Amino acid sequence: SDCSDAQQVANQVYEQVTGDLKAAINDGSMITSVQESLQNSVSQLAANFAAALQEATITGDFNPAVIPILALLSQWYPDWSGALSKCLNDGAAPLYMKRQGTYFEQSIEDCCERYFNWEKGDCISFSGGSISEQASNKWYVNQQEETCKQDCAKENGGPCGGLAKPWDILHDTATACCEAKLPWLVSSTCEAHSFLTTAVGTFHWYVDWSIEKCVKDCADSSNTSCGGLANSWDDLYVSASTCCERIWYVDEDECTVE
Repeated sequence: SDCSDAQQVANQVYEQVTGDLKAAINDGSMITSVQESLQNSVSQLAANFAAALQEATITGDFNPAVIPILALLSQWYPDWSGALSKCLNDGAAPLYMKRQGTYFEQSIEDCCERYFNWEKGDCISFSGGSISEQASNKWYVNQQEETCKQDCAKENGGPCGGLAKPWDILHDTATACCEAKLPWLVSSTCEAHSFLTTAVGTFHWYVDWSIEKCVKDCADSSNTSCGGLANSWDDLYVSASTCCERIWYVDEDECTVE
């Protein structure tokens, strides 16, 4: 039957594999192979360790070398014991992690990406690493603040909003982000807010329908012609006379704010 044939094939494969394994053990080739593999791993580990120490010795600053050296000595695992999202490599992983063996990653970045990807930047920082190399310096939207933030460490200041979340769509420029994600804002205003600068407006004219007059797109309180920053739906005109044509039923002398 089919079942007996399958069992016969399985038995033959088992006998072949165990035979090859016994032969490799008897002639010493298996031990030699294992030793070579271990030697290569240890050699690479030693080389990486030496390189990290040499760099620290040359610069006199051992702080940047601490994390790479620790990474060479042990693997990273998620720390779920506290309030902070972070990874550790202190060799004190819980017993179940050690037994399972699948919880470990070779770097802070890989560990944080795997276990805390919704706040990867914070995880890397809390774990003692640097997020600078992870930053793309592109732009993503912060809907709550109605601005675009740059994908870089908050500690850098300026428009940096921390690392983007996995679900954030990245844009090459602040302008592209503003136009795609905050279209109800005037692009120049959105961009100014994103760069933490004051939006000054275009100084073109638009109709303020609440008073049926033409006002300037600016926010200078000392300038009586300024009506505040225009919205994205406001049509802008280069001159007051052109704007006044939009409200043709208002006398020209009454069209603008004096």
